[in-house]
Amino acid sequence: MRHPRILLLSSLLGVAALLGTTGCGVAADDTAATVNGEVIKASLVNELASSDAFVSAMSAQALKDQRVGVIDGDDARQVLAFLVQKVLLAQEVERWDAQVTDQDRSAAAQTIQQQAPQLSASQRAIVAEFLTDRQALNTRLSKLSAARESDLRAMYDALGPYWNQVCLTAVAVPSASVRAAQRALDRGSKLTDLPKRVTSVQLVATDKQCIPVSALPSVLRTSVHDAPGGAVIGPVRGIYPGDEAVLWFVVGSRRHLSFDDARDQLAQVAQSMAQQAVASWLSLKIDEGVTVNPQYGSEVEVGQSGLTVSAPAVPLGTPVDSGAPAAPSGAGGGGSDASQPTP
Repeated sequence: MRHPRILLLSSLLGVAALLGTTGCGVAADDTAATVNGEVIKASLVNELASSDAFVSAMSAQALKDQRVGVIDGDDARQVLAFLVQKVLLAQEVERWDAQVTDQDRSAAAQTIQQQAPQLSASQRAIVAEFLTDRQALNTRLSKLSAARESDLRAMYDALGPYWNQVCLTAVAVPSASVRAAQRALDRGSKLTDLPKRVTSVQLVATDKQCIPVSALPSVLRTSVHDAPGGAVIGPVRGIYPGDEAVLWFVVGSRRHLSFDDARDQLAQVAQSMAQQAVASWLSLKIDEGVTVNPQYGSEVEVGQSGLTVSAPAVPLGTPVDSGAPAAPSGAGGGGSDASQPTP
């Protein structure tokens, strides 16, 4: 059973779950992203994204011909998504005191030898750490039980910001219908009436269903935080990447769930751990603490194949320099549906 929040964002907001925060404050030249304060170096991303061996190990697709000294934007985002997940895994292994076993290490080494024998020793070490941490965390989380008070409490404490939630009504309006929607609102129409009055408008959230503020698209978070209760706010642009659709919303209420209030949701999280332990947990943890250098990407997304970083990123054709990400000189490629580094 999937946690309701995952379904909420994909169905109510009408886009793939846009998670994490974007990097408007990345100061270090050699920073591609930070994960709860831990830096992922741009020089490492560039090094791995420039390696035919590593990129081919990360994707089932045929490897594109690469020019020497050139980083492909899709490859850079794919590598960065992998490294973000690798750091998150290591942090959660420590949080849950998950034990990496000799069997885990042996299985990782065998997987790499079978599926990516072309990797260098240093690249093998990076992928092996990812694989062993993922298995150790999966084993630990799959043992969580809704029947154990200590497990519920540990999950509640680990999910901190998730319990700050907002109950709002929102409509998504395609660009062609924005003027008509604005006229209808000016005449006194309620948001809930817009889908009946204006073509292609969709009701994407109601205040009967509360959403963690940290799980909102980052561009929407500030608007929701500052919105007075009951006021119609919008149009908010930039919600849907690559689309000029806008959002109007009204905040009904805000709440912080206490441990007792969150019991039902915690029980559902524990149940999802038994089925999709690592994937389910990381989809919750990615909401907090991840900052991406804007030269590499705009958001971290959770999809069927794991984490991906969406454009903009290092553009195709940008020369590799001393390790710092080069300034954009045009549009990068679209987002990459990155698979795990080894299936």
